[in-house]
Amino acid sequence: MITGLLFFLIVPFCLLVFGYCLYQLLVKAELVYYLVFLILYTPFYITNISLVYEVTGLQIAVQFFQYTKEIIMLAALVVLFFYHPKVLQKQFRLIAIDYVFLTFLGLCTLFLVLPIGDSSFVQRLLYYKGILLFSVAYLVGRNLQLKPDEIKQLLHLILWVGVATLAFNLLEVFVLDAHLQQFTGYAKWNSDINEIDPTGNYGLTWTFESSSGKRRFASFFANPLELAASSLLTFSTALILFLKSPYRTNRAIYAAMILVAVLTLYFSFSRAAFGALFLLIAFTAVVFRLYKLIGLGILTFLGLVIYIFFFAPDDLRYLVIDTLTFSEPSSLGHAIEWFQAINQMVINPEGIGLAMSGNAGAVDDELKVGGENQFLIYGVQIGVLGLLLYLILTYLSIKVPLKVYRTYPDVMYRLIPFIVCTVKVGLLLPLFTSNLDIFIHISLLTWCLLGYSVSFYGKESYEKA
Repeated sequence: MITGLLFFLIVPFCLLVFGYCLYQLLVKAELVYYLVFLILYTPFYITNISLVYEVTGLQIAVQFFQYTKEIIMLAALVVLFFYHPKVLQKQFRLIAIDYVFLTFLGLCTLFLVLPIGDSSFVQRLLYYKGILLFSVAYLVGRNLQLKPDEIKQLLHLILWVGVATLAFNLLEVFVLDAHLQQFTGYAKWNSDINEIDPTGNYGLTWTFESSSGKRRFASFFANPLELAASSLLTFSTALILFLKSPYRTNRAIYAAMILVAVLTLYFSFSRAAFGALFLLIAFTAVVFRLYKLIGLGILTFLGLVIYIFFFAPDDLRYLVIDTLTFSEPSSLGHAIEWFQAINQMVINPEGIGLAMSGNAGAVDDELKVGGENQFLIYGVQIGVLGLLLYLILTYLSIKVPLKVYRTYPDVMYRLIPFIVCTVKVGLLLPLFTSNLDIFIHISLLTWCLLGYSVSFYGKESYEKA
């Protein structure tokens, strides 16, 4: 019964969003609906697919929904190249981040066509498709033009997704007393389609529980790690609207949205994401020169240390100690994966080929080396040069939006650059512990918003030249 209710709630919603966005792109040539698709559709992507397979059992239906993101990507490219060809001819200068991105993509393309590594060409092509998806997202953002009202509406959509996320979390915790994925056919879909057998105490994967057996909830996202990363986006969006929004009368609502983000982060029970939240807050305090907030953060951190080591239950204290000393199974697993990746990079600094590391679906478990650190994943696959390019790209994805935020005169056009740079800072920790680029919602959305932020930097550079 619960599965049926979820099916008739989520699947029609996803179909409606996909159809409407596709219509707006191809018929109305409204490129903004590429962003609407990323905000509203991609959080439900895996849950929608697993529900379709659980209820219908049709692989062709699953394949249709699997390729919706590629269809929207192609539709966005059609709009760019055929509906508004002058958009790509507009006068803006390529800056450093563009050159780094193009070089990174070119290197990945080289590893696609050259027979490097033990993975097949099909596997390399499938892996490359994921890289192409966020490359196109960046390209679309680079050519996107938004009006102030559209910016407001998009940011409010992000917050509404956060509210829906919390609503499903509360349903999991207080009504179902179980993971939502236990009713969506997640394990069956994973087993039949991805050939991944169920693991853990709840018949899903180990990702859905901590080492102590505590449930980690994912709401309608693919897994708790993706939920945790996406919660940082909700938090940053609510925070900038609270601090700098022209709509000052809504500050109480935005403050509530901050609490919503923190609660969803709590239900995900991700240690890296909690550390990322503190990092994001500290970065914000520095950006705004909120010295009282910095002091409060330091005091809060010291208070947490005192509580954990002197007053907290033993299981929490031991979890923290084991995490810091890499004695806890999850932390130890990260360390082992890192060591394997670094060792492989020392042996083969030129790279061992695409689809040879990471947790993407195109990667064969029997072939992969490492896989729980986004930087090292690229280092293993496309070599030390690829690692350096991705590191530079990450640095510039923080630096450029921050400069736009500090220098651009119109406050409405500074909101998205702030969100991008703070979320990119917050995601630094999850980048070290997960294959973050496979989380399509947070990955594609942040790359697209980054491209949009960079477009303002380019305009300023051109006008000053």
